[in-house]
This record gives sequence, C-alpha cells and structure tokens, in this order.
Amino acid sequence: MRGVTLLLTGILIGSAVQSAVGQQDRFVGLNHVGIVVANLDEARQFYTKTMGFREAWRNNQTTTFVQVSRDTFLELMPSTPTRPPGLDHFGFQVDDAHATTARLKQAGLTTSEVRISPSNLFVSSITDPSGIRFELHQVRPDSLLKKAMDSWR
Repeated sequence: MRGVTLLLTGILIGSAVQSAVGQQDRFVGLNHVGIVVANLDEARQFYTKTMGFREAWRNNQTTTFVQVSRDTFLELMPSTPTRPPGLDHFGFQVDDAHATTARLKQAGLTTSEVRISPSNLFVSSITDPSGIRFELHQVRPDSLLKKAMDSWR
C-alpha cells in the first residue's frame, strides 16, 4: 500500500508541478519509477521475460533500466539493509535540469547539485515537502536514455 501511495503522490505532485511551471521550465513528462527489489536477477527476469519489457541498459551491474514504452522506464535497484524493497523515487524528464533545479531550490525544496549520471544524463535529486524524493533528468545526445528512446520499436 505504501508503494501505491508513493506512486500516486508522485503523479499528483508531478501534475501540479507541471501545471505550475509550464511557462518557466518545461517538464517533458514522467520518465521513470525507481523500484528497490529483493533480488535483482529475479526482477530482471520478471520484467523482461514475464512482463515482456526490454532491458534498456545496466549501470555498474547494480541498477537496471527496463523500458516500458518509448519514454517510460523502470529503474530496478537491489535492496540493502537501509533501503528495503518497494518504490524508491520517480523521475521527471525536463528540458533544462540546471534551471529547473535552481528554481526548485529557490522555492525552498531540498535539492542536490546537477551531476552527470552513469548513463550520461544531467540529473538532480529533489525532496518534496512530504519528504518524497524525485529526480530531474535532462537527456543528453550521447546518453543511454536517448539511445534507448531512439531505438524503440
């Protein structure tokens, strides 16, 4: 139930943020949902073989991105003693991660600095007023995300 609540809250917050900032920043859409799993190999098998989604890429053999549609992914991460299985975060694709992160920081949200991810995206982490974490992703031309989206059939 916690997972469903987190997902629905994320979608509602995303819709509200997109409506509120349409003129200043462009939120392209909901890009991914981060899921912590008890067994990464079993989760990969489930989402690719049983569900029929394709594995888009792996980061350092510890994170797997599964492509649900051209623009939507599941990020599978292994559980740890401090990170139990369940929904972990969600991610928005934005046109400008630097500008959007700066504006959200100015609005009082807790933000990380924009960095380049292992998959070569601009990414930052944001915590909303309820303590729910989300990420902002800006697609770079040579990113694994762009390659996966471009190769979608």
